[in-house]
Amino acid sequence: MPDGMTFRTRKASKFCYLGTDFAAPRESAKRPGLLGLNDNPAGGTGKAKSGLTVRQSLPPLPQADRRRLHSTLAAHAFAEARGTPLNCHAPLLTSRSPAFHRLGWARSQALLTQGLGRWLRRRGVPPAWIWTREDGAHEEEHLHLLLHLPPELREALRGYLHESLDVEPGHGAVGLRTGGMATRADRAGALAYAVKTLPGVEVLGIEPARCGVDGIKRCGMSETLGPKAQQAAGWVPLALPWLASSIWPSGPPQRRTTFSPGKGRRSHVR
Repeated sequence: MPDGMTFRTRKASKFCYLGTDFAAPRESAKRPGLLGLNDNPAGGTGKAKSGLTVRQSLPPLPQADRRRLHSTLAAHAFAEARGTPLNCHAPLLTSRSPAFHRLGWARSQALLTQGLGRWLRRRGVPPAWIWTREDGAHEEEHLHLLLHLPPELREALRGYLHESLDVEPGHGAVGLRTGGMATRADRAGALAYAVKTLPGVEVLGIEPARCGVDGIKRCGMSETLGPKAQQAAGWVPLALPWLASSIWPSGPPQRRTTFSPGKGRRSHVR
């Protein structure tokens, strides 16, 4: 298991974070084997033995918003734990794709990700990604894709995405960022940026952005990172407060940095 992972098997009786074991917390009465929302593996003190500060509880959230945040963060943590960290950030201006207008966002994106999974498997790379959709008054409809990608495949993937979206290179529809994604902290920063439009992110300390989409699913993940894959691996995610604290031990970054596909350079967004 890589250092710094929060990982628990159903047979194990302890948690491990940064090489430190914690006593197993109380199990959720409703769902055996899973942690309750505010369970504290450190024994209720609010601070783990490793020095990790933990949010013991969160302000009330609608169940759908809480479930959406938890599943997205859990997919990110599971990718780290299984050795396929999401080390590539691909902002895609899907609205510039002819398929977007012909088939609609949901269908065109489904075809895109299905093809991406096949493309990765043919190159011996296990598919692993998280995606979020965004729109806004000053933004085109676009997709943030965080995926696992060996750096040497970056340009090959760029060519594949241009072909899949049916857009010419140089039109600013595809951005790929692999630099600055090597460390866990870098990847956690990219995650904070990608989820900034999801309802309820402010309770995690993430500055929200009002460019989310309505009437369509806002986020998702590859099946390889979903709940069934986690269960098959015997991996149980922490409750949301602990999960957020394990990803952002010092809190999420307040100044979000991303890669602007339209301009082809990094830009800072407040």
